[in-house]
Amino acid sequence: MPKKNHKPLIFIIILVVLVAAIGGYYYIIFGAKKSNDTSSDTGLTQIIQNQNADEFLKMFDSETTKSSLSKIGAKSILLDWNQNSTEDISKIEDTLKNSGRVSGAENDYRIKYIQTKKMLFFKDMKLTTMTSKLVVPSKLKKANITVDGTKVNYSELTRNNLFPGVYNFKIKLGKNESTQRVIILGDGRSVTLTAPKQKVVRDDDGQNTGTKKTTNNTQTVQTPKDDTSANDASNDPTYKEPSLVGADDLAGNWKLVDSENNEMGIMPETITFSRDSITAMYAHNIQTTTPIDTVQYSEEDDTDYFTGDNSPNPFAAKLAKRTINGKERVVLEHLDQGSYGWYLRQ
Repeated sequence: MPKKNHKPLIFIIILVVLVAAIGGYYYIIFGAKKSNDTSSDTGLTQIIQNQNADEFLKMFDSETTKSSLSKIGAKSILLDWNQNSTEDISKIEDTLKNSGRVSGAENDYRIKYIQTKKMLFFKDMKLTTMTSKLVVPSKLKKANITVDGTKVNYSELTRNNLFPGVYNFKIKLGKNESTQRVIILGDGRSVTLTAPKQKVVRDDDGQNTGTKKTTNNTQTVQTPKDDTSANDASNDPTYKEPSLVGADDLAGNWKLVDSENNEMGIMPETITFSRDSITAMYAHNIQTTTPIDTVQYSEEDDTDYFTGDNSPNPFAAKLAKRTINGKERVVLEHLDQGSYGWYLRQ
C-alpha cells in the first residue's frame, strides 16, 4: 500500500500557526500601542490638572531628572500652568507637541512633547527639555542652604544639572543671609548662585549708613565730572563710584561695544535703563524686563544689584572706565553668569 504524502498537511498546519503567531503579535503590539497612545494623550492632561509632579517627571528621560531637586521644579511648572495659563489645560498637550509656549504662563518653559521610535515602526510619546548647570561658588561649601524648605549641601547642588522650574534658595553663611529665586527655563543656560553680600545703604547725602537695602526712593547726590578721564564724547555719562550709583544715573539706551567670556551670547545687545525698570534686548529679538524696586551695593565685588520684588534674579551693573578705540570712556559694565559686557550710552 503506497504511503500517504503528509507534506501538504504539514505545510498547511505550519502556515496556520505562522499566520496566527504573526496576527497575535501585531494585535498585541498595535493594541498596546493604541492603548498607550490613548492613555498618553489623556495622561498628560490629567497629570497637569492633578499637579502630579512624580508622574510628570516620569515622562522625561532619567538623565534629565537626575537632580534631587527635580520634584521642586516640576511642582512649580505644574502650578504655573494651572494658575496662570489662559488656554484650556486640555490644550496644553497640543501646544507642547507643536513646540509652542503655554499662553499666560508666568514663565516661558522650553518643554516639548514628542514622538520617539521605540522599535521598528512603533512610536512612543515623551517630554523633552534641557537642564541647566548651577554654578555654586566654593565659599558656599560651608553655607547653610535650603531650597523651598528642603536642606541641601554643596555637593548636591553641583552634582547634577537643574531641571526646569522655580527654586527659592535661602543661604546663610556666617552672619550673612540672602534669599535668591532661581528660574530654569529649559534653555540650557547656566545660572550662578551668589554668596550673601554685605549691603550698604545710601542716605540722602550719599553716605553709607549700614547694611540694610536702599529703595529706589532714596536720593543720590551727583558728583562733579571726573577731570582725569578722557570723556570727550557728549553722550558719556558722569562717572560715579558704584556705591553712589542709582537708576537715574544709568537712565538711557546702552549698546554693547566689548565683552569677555561671552562666547555663548549671554550678554544683551542693548540695555535700556529707566527710573523703575531695565529692558535687555538679546539676539533673535529676545527681550527681558526687570522692574527696579531696590538698589543694593555689594562691597565684596564693588557692584550694584538692581532688584525687583517680582523678578527672579538681580541685574548686576555699574559705571566703569574702559578704553574704547584708544580712548578712555565711561561705560556701563554688566555682569551675568561669569560673562562681562561693556556698553556705551547712545
